[in-house]
Amino acid sequence: MWYQKYFLFLSVLAIMSLILPFNVPIKGSLAQNFTSNIDASFLSEEDNKLYLLKGDQYVRLTFYVGQGATMDSGYPQPISNWIGLPINFTSNIDASFLSEEDNKLYLLKGDQYVRLTFYVGQGATMDSGYPQPISNWVDPPDS
Repeated sequence: MWYQKYFLFLSVLAIMSLILPFNVPIKGSLAQNFTSNIDASFLSEEDNKLYLLKGDQYVRLTFYVGQGATMDSGYPQPISNWIGLPINFTSNIDASFLSEEDNKLYLLKGDQYVRLTFYVGQGATMDSGYPQPISNWVDPPDS
């Protein structure tokens, strides 16, 4: 589906646009399995946090503009900590993005997506009526 490729491209672009222009390292230790082959990512501009999803876990990084990033303590955590996710959305997410307008987090996997209400610094809860087929999106939300 073109939506998957588009959102995956946006996820990778978000990471690269934050890291490459500043050419700064991630400070401290990043969990060993989060140094390559990230499945998906999203940025919360409200608190300057970047979330990286890989397999069945995620990490949260705090960005310091022009200085680098540090992995927050207590990570990695299981994606299943987000409330209400169906089992097939607790690992190997294809793409993700956060709509800052309404604090909705979208996770895409295969030909389906889920929408969660994202609570800055607290996690997320899946909205009712999901998962939905990506093909139901007539006009994708702004990210």
